[in-house]
Amino acid sequence: MVFPALPQHYSLASSSLRLTAHELYNIWATTTDMLQSGNYNHHRIVAHMNLISGKVVSTLEAIDQQYGAPLHDWINSVSEMMHRLWEELQVHDNDVNELETPDIQYMELFVNKRTGRRGRPSKQLSQRALEWVASPQCGLTVTAAARLFNLHRNTLTKQLKAAGYPTRYSRISNTQLKKIVATTLKDQPDSGMVYITGHIRSRYQLRVQRHRIRTAIHQADPIGVSMRRLGASKIVRGKYHVSRPHALWHIDGHHKLIQWGIVIHGVIDGYSRKITGLRASTNNRASTVLEMFVNAVTNHGPPSRVRGDQGGENRDVAVFMVLLRGNNRGSFMWGSSIRNTPIERTWVELGRRFVRQWKAFFQRLQRLHLLDSNDKLHLWILHYLFLDAINNDCNSFVQDWNSHPMLKRGSRSPNELEMEGMIKHGVYRTEIKGFEFVDECEGLTEEETKKFYGYETESESDRSRDSGDESEGEEHSEGNDSSGEEDLEGDGYSEPSLPEAQHQGYPANGEDEEAYLNSISKDTDDNIRHPPIEVPEATSPLSGHEFKRFVKRFNAMDGREPVGYGIRREEWDDGVYPATEQLAVGRASRATTIHLPDHIWRPRARKWAQALYVIRKIIRDRR
Repeated sequence: MVFPALPQHYSLASSSLRLTAHELYNIWATTTDMLQSGNYNHHRIVAHMNLISGKVVSTLEAIDQQYGAPLHDWINSVSEMMHRLWEELQVHDNDVNELETPDIQYMELFVNKRTGRRGRPSKQLSQRALEWVASPQCGLTVTAAARLFNLHRNTLTKQLKAAGYPTRYSRISNTQLKKIVATTLKDQPDSGMVYITGHIRSRYQLRVQRHRIRTAIHQADPIGVSMRRLGASKIVRGKYHVSRPHALWHIDGHHKLIQWGIVIHGVIDGYSRKITGLRASTNNRASTVLEMFVNAVTNHGPPSRVRGDQGGENRDVAVFMVLLRGNNRGSFMWGSSIRNTPIERTWVELGRRFVRQWKAFFQRLQRLHLLDSNDKLHLWILHYLFLDAINNDCNSFVQDWNSHPMLKRGSRSPNELEMEGMIKHGVYRTEIKGFEFVDECEGLTEEETKKFYGYETESESDRSRDSGDESEGEEHSEGNDSSGEEDLEGDGYSEPSLPEAQHQGYPANGEDEEAYLNSISKDTDDNIRHPPIEVPEATSPLSGHEFKRFVKRFNAMDGREPVGYGIRREEWDDGVYPATEQLAVGRASRATTIHLPDHIWRPRARKWAQALYVIRKIIRDRR
């Protein structure tokens, strides 16, 4: 059986379609090889079935939507082949289950308790399960344990009490706890919080709150606490070194407005700290990040290398850089967020300058003006009204940032450092203002290239800390979002056209090109640890005609203030519109007062109320 080839015209014309076809072929080939080898089990089969029913189906739908009738025959051929492959997987899964099931013993979690009354018997946790939940070795709270067993917390508490098991923490005085901790530290003076907690649970069969154990440790061994804190908080950083402007860019996403369906993506030059790209978008797709990046390349020229975290939103940029600069040279350097400090530090200033104000404003709309962040229509209105304003703030911030003097860099601005660096050192083989130089990392492996730039091989502790943003010693940023682990790529990759001369090492003949693209895709996917963080969807129920009516009526509202939307003076507490909002900021979620000047933010709140009023009226008229 041979995988259907793309029609010749489309195979030559569209890089994105060609890459997508290669991805579909890879899925088919790897699944077929797995079945032929016989090296599979239930979990591997299910993973491949999910890949076909999820990624393959959505990819084919996207191709059909974009290209339509001319590719229907090819799409149908691929669909039939994938469907037959899925059915074959299902047959093998049934065979595997029949073989494996006798050797597997499952824990009986529930028993049916019959009361003699009518209705379904009561669902009761087994004695073994209850013993495990109540044992000190189980560190789960009752709420977490109930979630694990798919029970309500009250149900689990009731069953534990009925069986005679404790539902609360052990009763032990602070004096007794301190004595136990002191004894443990006497025997094991280097013990920390985790070790002592486990020791108390296993040796003394006690369940004690973490904050009480922490307090007892501080009282019993304050010097040891200080020493461990110094050792734990000290992060050994490599010396950051970038030889010239545009040798290394850093890319990342800022998710402080993601609750309202907005993500800000940015790129910064590591040498000069000049922001080369910054844009707010309503999704976190890889194609969206690539579009922002290509715009930065258009305005500032292409970098030699890019540094980003291992999120799926960076996939298309990684493929773009490898196609542009070549493979096996660190064209895109993957790693944890804590090693991406230049862009992470920028997010701190971004928050101070305008993101916190927008976040506080959206929270105000929720508190006073009927905004529901779970309503897709409400999010659509927010984007319609304010996305352009947020991007205007992004542009203003970029201009201010690139012009501001940096004390630690001799009071020179990023713009000045860029020009100074180009004059002294040149830039990487590009036509930017006529400066050139030879790549000093040419011939080095990817790991050697990372060491050159000051990024040593990352340890497991680095990866475990990769859940928050890091600053460069001045202040931590407000944190970073993370998500689960699943492969991606339903993003509609769209590769921009590039001069042929820039595709260094790009194979000339079609056969080598196919293998090269397959290799790039595989290498890229192997570096991705989690898919793009999901952004709440915003949709409008308005038809084209209704949208025109909405725009016309909204513009006609002028300065009118609808009743019942919290925007009229008689609807305010004491007749005064608030000038500030309280916002939880930073990892410690400290309460911070955010000032929202009345002349800027009250007109925006009025716009929101007007738009919500008009769109509700249009929907009512439809009914």
